[in-house]
Parts: sequence; C-alpha cells; structure tokens
Amino acid sequence: MATDADVPGVGETIAAAFAEDPVATWAIPDPARRGPVYRDHAVALVEELYLAQGLVHVSVDGTGASIWSPPGAREPDAATRARLIGRIKAAWGEFGDRGAMLNAAAREVHPEETHYYLPFIGVRPEGRGRGVGSALLEVVLDRCDREGAAAYLEATSERNRGLYERHGFEARPAIRLPDGPAVVPMWREPLG
Repeated sequence: MATDADVPGVGETIAAAFAEDPVATWAIPDPARRGPVYRDHAVALVEELYLAQGLVHVSVDGTGASIWSPPGAREPDAATRARLIGRIKAAWGEFGDRGAMLNAAAREVHPEETHYYLPFIGVRPEGRGRGVGSALLEVVLDRCDREGAAAYLEATSERNRGLYERHGFEARPAIRLPDGPAVVPMWREPLG
C-alpha cells in the first residue's frame, strides 16, 4: 500500500507508463506535455481521493503503480471535488477538450453494478515483462475474489488488454474516440 511519500513516484510511474500509450498519444499529441499531464492527473486523484481509501499500490521494485477505487467509495465533499476538478483541468491545460471527451465517453459506459474500479495502472518501460503489472493486479483481484466483488477497467492498448484478459477480465463493446483509437471497457466477475 502506498503512503504520502510514494505519491510523487506514483505520478512519475503513470507518466512513464503512458508515454507511448495509444489513447494518451491521441489525447495529448505533444510528447513533451503528455508525461506532465498524466503525472499531474494521477497525483491529483491520489492526493484528493484514492490514497485515503487505501487502494494505491506501488510495486516492490518501484517500477509499477496502481490506483483503485473500492465499491461504495464515498463521494468527495464539495470542496474536495472542486479542488480535484481544478487540478485536473490545470493538468490537462490546452488538451482539456480531449480529456473531457475521453472522460465523457468512459462515464457513458461505466457500469452501475457494484465493483472495484481501476482508473490507472502502469509499469515503467524498464519494469515491463517481469510480472509487475500482474502482481499489482493480483493484490486487489485477490481481494475481489475473497469479497465476491467484480472489477472494472478500461484498456487503452492491445498489450494491456491481453494482460487483463489473462486475469479474467472480459471485453465489452469498445468506445470509439473521434479520429482515435478504441478504449475497451473490461469487466471481471469474482473467481470462486
């Protein structure tokens, strides 16, 4: 489980993990801005919402991070929500229209059933292919299985989709972005 001290590293990990991601590339065509946008977005989510919920994880080697939201997570109060929205808008800056399109498309298909939600998971390039992503998934998926809870995420690349399928996620109809790649919503029923 992550602590306050881990937050900057979580942001840097998400930035590095999404540097060449197809959806991130569509949303933020400027490679010099892509990392800072994803870093600042992830840090805002962690600081304002997810760290307090205890479902932010950092891999043992520090190359991976995941950010989960549990079922029934409390809605932030008005001040926290306003602060979060302001931070995310500031992070996205001139790419805010693309970010808003992506968010609206994802919200439109987000399931209403009770579930754990994975808004971000990422592994830095130097950590890929060593089971870091799987280990991060398993921490919460094992909990899902014990609790009989489902899990949900959106896959933004074929590589990630394959990882999620190996962990029991099933694809739902893809979200098509205007002149962009597909985002694939994925659902996982608890095992056992």
